Amino acid sequence: MGIPPLAIPYQAAGFEVLAKELIAITRAEPATADPDREIVDGWAEKLGLSRWYVWKTP
Repeated sequence: MGIPPLAIPYQAAGFEVLAKELIAITRAEPATADPDREIVDGWAEKLGLSRWYVWKTP
């Protein structure tokens, strides 16, 4: 089974491993009652952006 045609440029640019890690974060079983926040925090950590934002509670 090959990779989807849209994935080829990302693979060629060296982003395949990172993409798989981000997808895994998205598909992981939530550990809290706020899975969207878990995904955002997980992606931010993986991309080195976690210090760029803070969560505000309503």
